[in-house]
Amino acid sequence: MDSDQNDDSRLRGWEHLAHRLGSAANGTSAGQRLQFLLLRGLTYRLAFEVLGRRILVDGLDELTSYKPHGGVIIVSNHRTFFDLFAILLAMVHRDIAWTQTFSFPVRSRFFYDSPIGTLVNMGLGGGAMYPPIFRETSKAAYNNAAVDYLTASLKQPGHVVGIHPEGTRSRGADPYVLLPAQPGVGKIALQSGATVLPVFSAGLSNDLLGELKSTRSADGRHLRPIILVFGKPIDYEDLRAKPPRLTLQKRAADRFMAHVEALMPRERELRAACAAGEISDDDPAWLANHPVPHAASALWQRSKSLAVRDR
Repeated sequence: MDSDQNDDSRLRGWEHLAHRLGSAANGTSAGQRLQFLLLRGLTYRLAFEVLGRRILVDGLDELTSYKPHGGVIIVSNHRTFFDLFAILLAMVHRDIAWTQTFSFPVRSRFFYDSPIGTLVNMGLGGGAMYPPIFRETSKAAYNNAAVDYLTASLKQPGHVVGIHPEGTRSRGADPYVLLPAQPGVGKIALQSGATVLPVFSAGLSNDLLGELKSTRSADGRHLRPIILVFGKPIDYEDLRAKPPRLTLQKRAADRFMAHVEALMPRERELRAACAAGEISDDDPAWLANHPVPHAASALWQRSKSLAVRDR
């Protein structure tokens, strides 16, 4: 794509190198193939070991046979650094056909301005946490290019973009109180026409060691289940028919968040059922009760079919 997203001449130091790596991972055949193998071979398996046994999924069965016309935007609430990892884990484990490649736009801080953050992004996610979003007004052109990049990517079937409409983590004590939606996701959706799927997730923390201990504990499923509730595709065609403007982007983002909020009662119901022991360990809603989707040989063959998305 001929835009500022590929022109990193205004970046300095570590940001310059990290941005080059992210561009290569997402804009070349070799990079996409490596990303595919890392996400499904390494990241998926690590996430499953840490979280998989405690993940209860609702609403995903109805989406397994879904055939979106193009890409898909996953919109979810944002409590921890690992919310989208859990959602990705569920979709990869269930081998959802319309999930081939991923983009998780992130703030540039940490993932693009520090060696450790870049190592996490490239080593565990193959650079899927891309494109970076910059806070500095002097780099606003990069953010505009990031929107163009995501919009173009979503024109391709099989591409999934994970976005938190809140824009930042909700740090309040009550996980059911969400922050206001930011207009960015509305802009991307309105420009791309992509399918938008809401997800509400709860039960995760930022303490990975604590999460692993809970997963391995005998009562982890009852006391600390990780619950993902998937909703149906959101209808926003009426908004796409109107002239584009910032207020319309905000209305779209608000609508998406309203659908995420509408999934909360179902999550509360499932959490109460877990605590009461009403959901048995062999219930198919538990992610771990489904077989591992693909062997290494099949994964390798699938990676060969990837081609650079035409942006």
